[in-house]
Amino acid sequence: MLLKRLHRLFSHDTPLVDHANWLTDRQQIIHILQGFQQKRSLLETRIGDHPETFNTAIIGINPKTGIMALDEITPEAGHELFLRRKTLHLAGRADGVEVECDLQFIAERSQAGIPYYQVDIPKVIIYIQRREIHRVPLNGAPPFRGQLGAYGQRLISGYAADLSLQGIGLVLKELESLHRGDEMTTCMLQIPGNQRLYFSLEVRYVRQIKHRGTTRIGGRFLDLSKKEQNRLMKLIHRLERDHAPLR
Repeated sequence: MLLKRLHRLFSHDTPLVDHANWLTDRQQIIHILQGFQQKRSLLETRIGDHPETFNTAIIGINPKTGIMALDEITPEAGHELFLRRKTLHLAGRADGVEVECDLQFIAERSQAGIPYYQVDIPKVIIYIQRREIHRVPLNGAPPFRGQLGAYGQRLISGYAADLSLQGIGLVLKELESLHRGDEMTTCMLQIPGNQRLYFSLEVRYVRQIKHRGTTRIGGRFLDLSKKEQNRLMKLIHRLERDHAPLR
């Protein structure tokens, strides 16, 4: 799977790639993956030729043993599939850096009743530096609500964790059964100054936090009006100033 992905990355129609590397240096690989662990980045998982994508996160890396720990794969079908197939393709992005690698199953473990997996630290990774808009953290848990599907089959609510010109990170109040590609319509975010931002959203990442009864999602804005784009840009610029270090 890595060879096919590398071919696509270096084709002429691949957008926004500044710098892509096929890394084999063990120390570099460990350093990059530790960055994703420290950021608690949500990672996308593909298993074999299964059409559905799943989610996990790196929760531990032991350079001495060459073993890495992955959090429970969600939805549950991915957990069962990984135990059968014993291999998966991992992809993640954080702060403009994208990583992809293939991982081999070693063993299943559990902690506090929640399963996790031991896998080999990969010998090869694709490391990509992209031109990407930085996400700005949001303070005060600004409230969010939206409807799932074009006909509003279900009302979903929570709060926003971060924001960019392209998308938003959300924490939902319930263990929602969402999937990559789902669309949320009639979305509303309460923003500072007692204002509201309206938009539609495509779900890109999903992770259920079972012990908290919440769901983390990352979404991409759809059909954002010019007026809302301008309001969003002003808000992000103001937030960036607020988060800038004092000189």
